[in-house]
Amino acid sequence: MRKLAREGVLHAPGRLTPSPEVVSRAIEILRSLDHEHTVRTGQPRAYHLAARLQQETAGRSVSVTERLTKDFLKEGNQTELVGKGGRRVLVSVSADLYDAIAAHLESSGEILIHRDSYRAAWRRAVLAAGGRATGTHGLRRLSTQEFYRAEYARLVAGGASPAQARLHARAAAVERLGHSRNRADQAACYLGPVA
Repeated sequence: MRKLAREGVLHAPGRLTPSPEVVSRAIEILRSLDHEHTVRTGQPRAYHLAARLQQETAGRSVSVTERLTKDFLKEGNQTELVGKGGRRVLVSVSADLYDAIAAHLESSGEILIHRDSYRAAWRRAVLAAGGRATGTHGLRRLSTQEFYRAEYARLVAGGASPAQARLHARAAAVERLGHSRNRADQAACYLGPVA
């Protein structure tokens, strides 16, 4: 199929990426639903925290949900995410997100949230927010694209040529996803026409 798509015989499927506005609204919807659930049941729930963590780190849904326990919270607002094949990557998150995750894990004593329930909740929240890209991988793509743009701007401001900045920002974005820096296929998948 990939060969046919490269040859132009078949069109590659479009990858839907939610807009930043839809993501913000969806996270607020999840925050509200989590709060209502906690008030109603007395049990804390963290769908919105998983979404924020995925937005800030471009982590896979499994990495920001059921693989995240207290043991993976490190000093200095660092969180260790366990990705594909058990590969671990240390990421920085905002202080308020780190504190909220730590508090949730302390009160729940387990994992952040179950992946399947998070994915279903994310889908409903995106639809309620008026979006169409309902998979959590769309959030991973958006996070990667935003990281690429920020890294590109930083490199250009530091004196790199646009071509150099594009090359280095692409490599950094792909590496942040947990792939080798030279994976052009991953760059095309996540960054598409952005890079």
